[in-house]
Amino acid sequence: MNDNHKPSIEVYVATHKKIDFALPDYCKKIQVNAERLGQWEGYLHDNDNREDNISLKNPNYCELTALYSMWKNCKADIQGLFHYRRYISRVEKVRGEDGLNTLMTSSRNICKFAITQDMIINALKNADVICVRPFRNAFPILEERKQYCYWHDIRELNNVIREYYPDYTAALQHVYDNCEISACNMFIAGREIVNGYCTWMFDVLEKLEGRISLEGYDVNHARIYGYLSEFLLDVYMYRNNLKPAYFYKIFIEENAVTRFKISTVRALRRIPGLANVVRAYRKSRLERHSIETDEFFINTEDIYYTSCTAVIFKPKNINFSVSSLEEQLIKLETEAKDKKRILFPRIILDPATPGAVKDSLREAGIRIMNAQ
Repeated sequence: MNDNHKPSIEVYVATHKKIDFALPDYCKKIQVNAERLGQWEGYLHDNDNREDNISLKNPNYCELTALYSMWKNCKADIQGLFHYRRYISRVEKVRGEDGLNTLMTSSRNICKFAITQDMIINALKNADVICVRPFRNAFPILEERKQYCYWHDIRELNNVIREYYPDYTAALQHVYDNCEISACNMFIAGREIVNGYCTWMFDVLEKLEGRISLEGYDVNHARIYGYLSEFLLDVYMYRNNLKPAYFYKIFIEENAVTRFKISTVRALRRIPGLANVVRAYRKSRLERHSIETDEFFINTEDIYYTSCTAVIFKPKNINFSVSSLEEQLIKLETEAKDKKRILFPRIILDPATPGAVKDSLREAGIRIMNAQ
């Protein structure tokens, strides 16, 4: 990159709800699903280009409809994609991280903690792509993706790449065998790299669409192209020898426990005859990350590590009632606050959990993980 020319930077922030907090100057709010919802004033929209957009595919492509619009319309030298609640932070390294890749803060602090323009420019002098620090799974990515995608859909993706992009098959297998990916389709790169990646990735997904029927898919599995594309970025980088610069992801969460509790209880109460469905709690590993916040941000207590507590649904177990959910979560939240953590609960379903429970939870937007 030419040091005598300060490049222009635009990072699109994909959102399906109106943002009421300030963003860094280089960020551009873009409304997704705008073709169905109607365009909001003061936002870019994923259907601004009336002749060339994929806005109507948002239920299946997720934030990729914003990425497609950026690819077709953005003229900035450096381009990227964030989510309205997820950003790339200015943190590159934390001592003793033990596999952590996400930090948390409130919406009022995003401008304070998001990566700066100067950091973006400097990072891209020595790297090709700025990515979210990879999250390490307990098993290879191919197995991890089976939590979100049906196996026959993954198999069809393999076939598309094998038939149309055979020189990418080795890179695809490398990513499958790895236990880490830079998730969420969040990255920042120069315009040429963005163009190359989007040209390849959207062509792969378009060819895949012709082989898959989404009839009968629940809301979660219908997001297939968003899920599959998350590891395609790693495939593209590996195949093209692109050097990444990794930064931590910063996640906005005002009250994770309250939101989780309300959405979970509402989802369960919609299911007839579920009054006795019970949970067993796997104790959160609150001691896992023992780093104080001032090791990377000075004089602030507004940023926290995440602490993941899994709630396991076991329909045949009658030791706990649904009404105890609030009490248990409040106890865990208190423990987390004492450790300068924000509790970020997720659900692990027992294999015997009824399909009605799974469907209701997914419709409520709750992330489901497989039983371990």
